[in-house]
Amino acid sequence: RPLWTAGDIIETIDELVKHLLALLQQEKFEVSSIAKVIGETFPQLEADAETSDITTTLEFVCTGIVPNLSETTQEITNLIHALNGGFVPAGPSGSPTRGMAHLLPTGRNFYACDPQSLPSLAAWE
Repeated sequence: RPLWTAGDIIETIDELVKHLLALLQQEKFEVSSIAKVIGETFPQLEADAETSDITTTLEFVCTGIVPNLSETTQEITNLIHALNGGFVPAGPSGSPTRGMAHLLPTGRNFYACDPQSLPSLAAWE
């Protein structure tokens, strides 16, 4: 389909990402299947030169995001543990849905202030 507007481009990229993730899910998010998934989605691209950024991103999904998402079941466990007076491990605050994947897994005692979100000394000057 023709890409006439920025909205068309964003929608197309979104569809491609969903397709890549669906294929990767079928492969159980195995890092070894990334080249196959990219090849099925973008058969016209050169394997290494043109797909290195996509490969890096999908590796992060497989090794970082998916394993951490599987640990989000700790929310209820840690809540009950805290209500019983137990220790809840600390973690940064913020929203994983706003591109802050480093916050996963959720269910931790978040910091009152995330040092990453504070303005730097240079920003104050």
